[in-house]
Order: sequence, then C-alpha cells, then structure tokens
Amino acid sequence: MLKNLQHQLGLIAGGEAGRRAAVASGIQISADTLLRRVVQAPEQTENRTRHVGIDEWAWHRGHRYGTLIVNLDTHRPLVLLPGREQRTLAAWFKKYPEIQVVSRDRGGIYALAARDGAPQAIQVADRWHLLKNIGDALERMMYRHMPLIRLVATELSPQKTEC
Repeated sequence: MLKNLQHQLGLIAGGEAGRRAAVASGIQISADTLLRRVVQAPEQTENRTRHVGIDEWAWHRGHRYGTLIVNLDTHRPLVLLPGREQRTLAAWFKKYPEIQVVSRDRGGIYALAARDGAPQAIQVADRWHLLKNIGDALERMMYRHMPLIRLVATELSPQKTEC
C-alpha cells in the first residue's frame, strides 16, 4: 500500500515536489525513489487504449529524460519509458495495435517511432505545440504588418489637442 501511495505521488507531483509532499505527510523518501516507483510499476494499459499522448519527461532536468505515454481518453499515465529511443518507443507501440491517434511534440524521434510502431495511427500535434505554433505565426504576421497596424491605430485613436 505504501509503494502504491509513493507511485501515485511520483505520477502526480513528480520527483522533488512528490518528495516534499511525502515528507509533509510523514513519509521519508527521496525524489529518486519516487521516480523509481513510477518506473517499476506495471503498465496500466487498458485493452481499449486508442488515443495516446507522448512527451519527454525529465528525470534530472537537462541531463536525463524519459518518455511518458498517457491515455488521452482517461487522462491516466500508461507507462514511463526510461529513455527517448525510437526503437524502444516503436516496440511499445507494436504491442498495442488498437492505437488510432498519437498526439506528440514536433520532435523527429517520436514521429519516427509512431510511424514505425503504430503505422495505423494518425499523428497529431499536441495542444501545447498547436498553441505555440499559432502564437509564433501570429507574432510573425504582426511583425510583417506592423506599419499598417500602427497606421490604422493612429487613425482610430482620438486626436490630442493642445489648449
């Protein structure tokens, strides 16, 4: 039961924040142990996992990364893979031929892994990257049309009159 609690803390809060929450609850544990509990837990895949999201996950920010796979229908983590290798992720996908949609970032490794391991699945950009792409496009458009925007803004603003 304690290992399950530690696993849930690791999933919900991550390593360091999970450690602080555990210590505040009277459970002495390190951030690394919480993360090990997450990795050691059996996969939580349901038989009808059709829509998954994949993203990198930092073990130690800037140094070691893993891959988190989430069921997008239930919003539950399915598995935390220890690295970001294309072959490992493709092998995981091959175990689940029912997957229809893979939501991912713009990275090439995840695209290739999904193509190789789940060729039947449609690949889509995740919500964060969609919003990032829209924001970047809007910024470029505003920059290109700034002279016209300033002209229209000047014409619409009330004229200042001096007394």
